[in-house]
Amino acid sequence: MTHDLRVQGPVVLEDWVKENEKSFAPPFCNRVMHKEDLVIMFVSGPNMRTDFHLDESPEFFWQMKGHMELPIIERGQRKLVKINEGEVFLLPPRIPHAPQRPCPESLGLVVERQRIEGRDYDGLRWYTNFDKCDKILWERYFYCGNLERDVIPIVKEYQNSQEFATNTPSDRSVPSSTPFPQDTTTAVPRCIISTISHGFPQKAFIPGHSILTSG
Repeated sequence: MTHDLRVQGPVVLEDWVKENEKSFAPPFCNRVMHKEDLVIMFVSGPNMRTDFHLDESPEFFWQMKGHMELPIIERGQRKLVKINEGEVFLLPPRIPHAPQRPCPESLGLVVERQRIEGRDYDGLRWYTNFDKCDKILWERYFYCGNLERDVIPIVKEYQNSQEFATNTPSDRSVPSSTPFPQDTTTAVPRCIISTISHGFPQKAFIPGHSILTSG
């Protein structure tokens, strides 16, 4: 059965979530609402995968219910971004990230750019130690037009690899060439690091910027 992934009009989100609750089961806990120039999806928990995702576009996170954590690799170092309920966060492109959603009842909005087959690629990466992230264990790139169809084969390939069995990198761990480079230079500006690293307080922002909502 195929679904028309274009929003035809206003949606009552609570009703939509209930109608699609079976989609919010592990391992992806994910349901796409709209897919055209932008991919609009909602993600629940629990979801504690150990792979890091790489893509060429920014990702927008709005944590609507519960909290989530977003380990990222920034300038070669593991950093943890905590996004609490009601906060938003914009992740720059080409930065490895591993969304962690431990709460079963959590719900977050994620917005990404649509992928064009033959042009856009995603990467999945595992490290020998998820908490340290100092050695890459295994990494592959692929076109991702559908999570279940395109991600599951990559995960199975990793789980069947010698690197997974031994937790030891090899000369096959990382492709000799990749479709895009990882961003190893972008850093959160020090003047706003406390705001960015702990998400964005939407309720606190709107009263002070009412001019943006007045017209």
